[in-house]
Amino acid sequence: MGALKKVLLPLTDPAHAAPYLKLGTALLSPEGKILALGVVRVPEESSLSEGAEEAPDYRALLEELAAKFSDERVELKTLVRVSHRLSEGISETAREEGCDLVLLPWKGYTASEDRLFGSTIDRILEQPPCAIMVARADDLSSCRSILLPVRGGPYAEYALEIVEWLAGAFGAEVTVLHCQPVASGVPFDDRGYRSFLRKLRLYPQVRRMLTVHGNPHDAIIEEATEHDLVVVGAGGTTEPAGSFLGPLVDRVAREMRKPLLVVKTRQPYLSGGAAQVPVRKGRQMVCREHVSSRGI
Repeated sequence: MGALKKVLLPLTDPAHAAPYLKLGTALLSPEGKILALGVVRVPEESSLSEGAEEAPDYRALLEELAAKFSDERVELKTLVRVSHRLSEGISETAREEGCDLVLLPWKGYTASEDRLFGSTIDRILEQPPCAIMVARADDLSSCRSILLPVRGGPYAEYALEIVEWLAGAFGAEVTVLHCQPVASGVPFDDRGYRSFLRKLRLYPQVRRMLTVHGNPHDAIIEEATEHDLVVVGAGGTTEPAGSFLGPLVDRVAREMRKPLLVVKTRQPYLSGGAAQVPVRKGRQMVCREHVSSRGI
């Protein structure tokens, strides 16, 4: 059972909203609410009144969706914004409603409409109004195995919390994949890592841990084939324009077809403040595995 009290779910396509509604409700506390926000996009050259005319029809689609999704915690709201101000509208709504999380559906790199929503995600992640989850998800009702790659990044602890809630909701087991370079010019904060390991021992859903030295991209791609869902923290540094996932997760998302959740909080936090580990060239990896019947 999740612990979030209010989740904002912006929707540009209600026809494909069901998996994200299910994902959002899995993160909620029993008294929580998920606010499904209908986003009517209006071209910059068009009048805002054109979008206002479409809003009732859009709301009807949302209400039809809600009728099929029998959960009293789902609320509806329709927002009309010109295309280049979608991010402002979403962020303003999140602040006004006091949301704990904005859940942003993302179809990947194939749909032309997601080029617009991708730039919206970029702007929201630059100054997040609250915690953010970028989700490429299908039906997760049969999810029984979750992979959590950690690289010492600033959002790993929040990713772990998300994984704990989802594992509880789906009855899934968790594998933690810690990616650490064999040799690096950037010092790795071993104290922060040890503190994170101690915290992992408190999570009974974590049944397996792998420590990999070498290329994290190759390790994640290989291990993801054995799991139903991958959850990872966003990169901790400023990324190039158009790369809202961060360079490593961007590569993984392009090559992996598994459901993927990328999370970020307003302020980075991780026990011990471990440093972000960069992507390294080379394919050589050394793996240590720890397995426990109760956790790590």
